[in-house]
Amino acid sequence: MMEVDQQLRALLQGELIEDSPLFVDFPIENAESFKPITKRTVCYIVVGLVFDEKGRVLLMQEAKQSCYGKWYLPAGRMELNETIEEAVYREVLEETGLKISTTTLLCVEAGSSSWFRFTLAGKVTGGSLKETPDQESLSAKWCTLEEINFGTAAGLTLRANDIKPLIDLGLEFFKADRQDRHTDILPICVPHKFLFIRLVILYCDKSRGDILVITRQGDNSHFPIGHISHKDKSMLGILGHTKYLKQVTVLTIEHRGKPIAENDGFCMTLLVTMETENKDSHGKTKEEIPTGTIPEILNDDYIWHKIVDDKIRKRFDNKLKLERPISIPMIFL
Repeated sequence: MMEVDQQLRALLQGELIEDSPLFVDFPIENAESFKPITKRTVCYIVVGLVFDEKGRVLLMQEAKQSCYGKWYLPAGRMELNETIEEAVYREVLEETGLKISTTTLLCVEAGSSSWFRFTLAGKVTGGSLKETPDQESLSAKWCTLEEINFGTAAGLTLRANDIKPLIDLGLEFFKADRQDRHTDILPICVPHKFLFIRLVILYCDKSRGDILVITRQGDNSHFPIGHISHKDKSMLGILGHTKYLKQVTVLTIEHRGKPIAENDGFCMTLLVTMETENKDSHGKTKEEIPTGTIPEILNDDYIWHKIVDDKIRKRFDNKLKLERPISIPMIFL
């Protein structure tokens, strides 16, 4: 097992930290009776977000009867026996005629514990814009942000407005300076039979200048891992101050999808921070953690580990200090 700082370094680079079966800290009763199978028990949607050198975004024109003639980002359901990257490549090629190479994960959305949408950015490597209609789409074209925002007035009717935040996120990401955005990361091709979440929970002790992270004690030191379920809150139950938790970003996603119907689960790593203040909906402070106090962990299996590697501290410090860090959001719909 890698040391804690080594694990953090790998996660910040979007790399794998586990080379053996995951140790599930917070199993859910009968969790393994639910087997994720793509297109049957879980729905994975992939979206390809591609810009050209002029900042225009690639859109496709729908051929489906329910939204015939309307425009959308190239997107669709992942098929059995596909990786996330393979699914994005296929959808973009089928719907626009262009071949792409994926460059980074931009966003993960969850509509339930069995519906997830992955948005990946990509760059064109070949092919040509579709001009001949087929069952996948009618056509494809490069669209300006003005055309998308003006919609029907510009002769462009969107299938749904939910792609606008994704386009804005992509533009913000690519226009930002390198130091103001996350490292380019792609899904790690590792098989999982079930749905897991790994939490990297940070606390900044400003009085001492320390950055702390929660880990499990013992020889098998690791970050808390549990089954994904919106009905069970036990993963956050290791902290007494769960109301202070603030989600920041997705660090990694591990998925393979092969062999067929055997490894359709995934493991997602989320970086979350503990805020010193608990604010109400109006932004007023209701409670706060006293200065110089380290939050108590109610479960004795876990401890606060002080990050000592200066490079890792700086990476986290920069990530947390940025006024608007361009990170990979995990959005629960």
